[in-house]
Order: sequence, then C-alpha cells, then structure tokens
Amino acid sequence: MSTDSENGQATGDGSTARRRSGGTPTSAEVAESLAARRKAERGERPRSPEAPPEREISDEEAKRGERLVATWFVVAFLAGVAFLVFYVIQPADDSYTAGVSNKLLGGSLTVALFALAIGIVLWVRKLMPNKEMVDERHELRSSEEDRKKFGEYFMDTLESTQVTKRPLLRRTLLLAAVPLGLAPLWLLRDMGPLPKRDLFEQPWRKGMRMVVAGTEESENPRLLKLADVTDYGVALSTLPEGIHEFKETAKAALLIIRLRPGEIREDTKRGRVQEKYAVDGVCAFSKICTHAGCPISLYERETKHLFCPCHQSTFDMVDGANVIFGPAVRALPQLPVNVDSDGYLVADADHFINGPVGPSFWERGSNRNTE
Repeated sequence: MSTDSENGQATGDGSTARRRSGGTPTSAEVAESLAARRKAERGERPRSPEAPPEREISDEEAKRGERLVATWFVVAFLAGVAFLVFYVIQPADDSYTAGVSNKLLGGSLTVALFALAIGIVLWVRKLMPNKEMVDERHELRSSEEDRKKFGEYFMDTLESTQVTKRPLLRRTLLLAAVPLGLAPLWLLRDMGPLPKRDLFEQPWRKGMRMVVAGTEESENPRLLKLADVTDYGVALSTLPEGIHEFKETAKAALLIIRLRPGEIREDTKRGRVQEKYAVDGVCAFSKICTHAGCPISLYERETKHLFCPCHQSTFDMVDGANVIFGPAVRALPQLPVNVDSDGYLVADADHFINGPVGPSFWERGSNRNTE
C-alpha cells in the first residue's frame, strides 16, 4: 500500500491516486472529456447512463425468443376465435346466461389483447437490439433531409425487427390479428333482422298484477298491494305477474312511487293530468332510462327527483317524470294503475303513456309522444 505524499490518500494496489487541489481534473477525467469532445465533433452524442447496455443476441437466444413470441401470438389467436364463438353460441335469454355470456366475452377478449401485447413486447425485448436513439428538436415541418432520414430509420427499424427473416413470427402475428380484425364485422350481425314492432311492444296488460322485483322466481312471489305502499320516500321495483322471459321483464320493470296529495301537478310539457293515471297518489313509471336504457333506482325523497346513475339524467316525478337535467330527451313512460277487488295494484291499460319504454329509436323519433 502506498500513500499520496500531497494528499495522504492511499490506494490498495500500490499506486498513487492524486486528487489535485483547486478542482483540477485527473488524467482519467481529461481522457473521458477528450473522448466526448471527439464524439461530438463526429456528430455522435454521449450515451445516456440510464440507457440499457448494448448487447448482441445469439442465434440460440433468438430462436428461443422467436418460439416464445409465436406461442403468445397463437394464444391471442385462440382467444380471439373463442370471443367470436362465444358471441354466436352463447344465448342471453335470462339474467344468468346473460351474466355468463358477458364474462366469457370479456374474458376471451382480454386474453386475446393481452397475449397480443405480450407477444409484441417480448419481440422487442428478445429479438431487437438495444439502441439509443436521439431525436433532436426541430420545426414542425420536416425538411427533405429529415424525410430521407426517417425513411432510412424506418427501414432500419423494419430490418431490426427481423420480420422478413423470421416467417414464423410474421405468420403468427397475422394469425393473432385476424380474429381481432374480424370482431367489428362480427358485430354487424346485430343489425338484423329488423325489429319491426318489437320495440313498441311490452308485456303489461290491463288487470295484470304487480310482483315485487326479486321475488318473481320464487315459489310464492310477493304481489304488491296498495296498502303496502305507505312510504312516500321509497321507489319500489316491480314486474308483471307471470312474466319470466328475460327479454320481456327487461322492458317491463316499473318503479312504484307514492306522492302526497297536492304534490302531483299537471304535466307541463304535454298538458296531461298525471293524477288520473295514479291511484291514491301511487304512480307507476318505467324503470328504464329513456337515454341509454339503464335501470334507474336513485330516488331523492326530498326533491322527488329520479336520478339515473349512468349519465346523470334527472326526472321530476311530480311533473310527469319530465327531464330536468341530463342527456335524456323525453319523460319516463307512465303506466296507468288501479286496484283490483282484492286490494292488489294492477295495470289499468295495455300501454304506457308517453310512448314505448326504453331509449328512443329511429322508428319512433326522439320527441314523438303517443298516448
């Protein structure tokens, strides 16, 4: 071990490392500075310390990476095909199968997209060399020289992907992309056949009793009586008795609301007296938002406003359920109600006031009201 006579600094290998006074650089620092200057004169930039080290990829590593990437592309292809198959064969005739269908569609599409993304990332990491690229600031309009450089850079990048040299990767990438490319076309099958009058129809008929939602599938469904609706601040969800088909119950869902005497006022938009469609202050409105078809259940007891959680459409229930805020363009359809001889709430008409339930559609028009 030796000791620096000027600074008293020792090194472990017998050499003397001088730390010069006044910040004078060492010989190593001078050499590094000169090397950086020479690179700058040649148009080269110093390598960023955060950049990954440059390395050469051996043939064995490249083949192993190629097989790994191709495997993920095949997984993406199979998941994409599964998405198309599930979309066609999985029925959605009730709430359970609809839920299963959503999970299968979402799961298969997620796997397809993730597998494709993982394959592309592994392609870059396993097969393409590490290069530090510098993008100088320049004007928005590219010069001819810049365009030429971009073309050279593009071709160099294409060459570095080895897509022309590795047909397995090229073919499996195209294979993985085919189902995802077909998915939008696959959805076009929902454009037919035309619904004709299906969108205007609903299952409620005059005299049909109301079942509390959630009990319709039980052995003893709970029928709603007028005496059961005593709370002025609650909106009860009901369905027609004896209707179990999923597509029908989706259109038939009602909200039963009781308003105090004197609260119900004339419908300001259509000039109808809303109270004549109610019984003892009990009104029945469609639960399906007229904007996008979301089920509504958020009732503000103080303001008597019904709030849709999807897009914030707000309906004034004492004013014929007219829209006072949000993207919906028409009031919630109202079903006239009455009481039968046993005290049960029943429908008092075969149709809703203010047209068909659900979102507006072309055949109906957005503002056409029917009674």
